[in-house]
Formats: sequence, structure tokens, C-alpha cells
Amino acid sequence: MNEKCPYCGKDMLMGELNGDGRSSVRFESENDKLSFLDRMVTEKGEVTSAKHTYMGKFHIPALYCEYCEKIIIDAKVKKY
Repeated sequence: MNEKCPYCGKDMLMGELNGDGRSSVRFESENDKLSFLDRMVTEKGEVTSAKHTYMGKFHIPALYCEYCEKIIIDAKVKKY
């Protein structure tokens, strides 16, 4: 069964977001940007659905809509 895009109703592609692990995956609201110090020493805004490998890389399962160009992820964010 394919997931449907909540915006246009078309099928979404299953994939993942990934990165090299040099920093945590974080969420910052537009109105409350994290300071450099917060990014270095706290877990504020950390997306805990990001799974890290032994090499430091991370991946987050995601759905992508080619038509709307939207990505949907499950994201449990540590208390902001």
C-alpha cells in the first residue's frame, strides 16, 4: 500500500534523509533560533527520529511527493 500525499493525494515515494553526522539534526522555529552555544552543548530541538550509524552518519525515514515537492518525516523533537 502506498502512502498518499496529504496535499495533492498522489502516491509518495518512501526514502530517507541522510547526512554525514558532523552535527545533530535539529528543528529550529522561525521565531526562536538556537544560539551557537545551544547547538554545541544542549539537546534542544534535536530530532530524535534520526538514527545514527557507527560511522557517525544519520538517516531519517521519509516520504517524498514529487508533485508537491514536500517531504514528510516522523519527528520526535526534544523539548524546545
